[in-house]
Amino acid sequence: MNDNVKAVNNRCGLSQRKIGRRFRVNHSTISRNLRRRTSVVIRKRRKAPKMNSEQQQIRARKNCARAHYSNIVQQLLNEKNIPFIAPADNPPNAAQARPIEIVWILLERKIYENNWAAKNSDYLAKRIEQKAKELDRKMLQAMVEDVRKKLRAMWRDGLYSVI
Repeated sequence: MNDNVKAVNNRCGLSQRKIGRRFRVNHSTISRNLRRRTSVVIRKRRKAPKMNSEQQQIRARKNCARAHYSNIVQQLLNEKNIPFIAPADNPPNAAQARPIEIVWILLERKIYENNWAAKNSDYLAKRIEQKAKELDRKMLQAMVEDVRKKLRAMWRDGLYSVI
């Protein structure tokens, strides 16, 4: 039984049937013994939900905030003559178009280097201020100056042309 427990603990996603074949016992025996003698939780297999094409299109636009593209919001924007960006023209997670994302990544690395941990929010705020001053000003200015050029290139040549 100890061999079974080690096999389960060391392999994530290993099925009971595979373990049973390896040790030449029935999979129900594996399941029963693991439940009784260990703290291993055996999960049942779940099938993915079936979707029609409309639902797939909605799921494909993950970070475009579906609430902003609801019919009610679009009707209100049209009534007020407020232009809005179509979902097809609003790319999700385009970090290369937003230099602030890169700045936050760099700042986060500096803050938590050497496994630093904040004791409270005041320590964290002081650490953020301290490490923000250490960021290279010329690099930050160059990133901001290149935004328009990158956005134009992405509009003209496609989203992934500036990677």
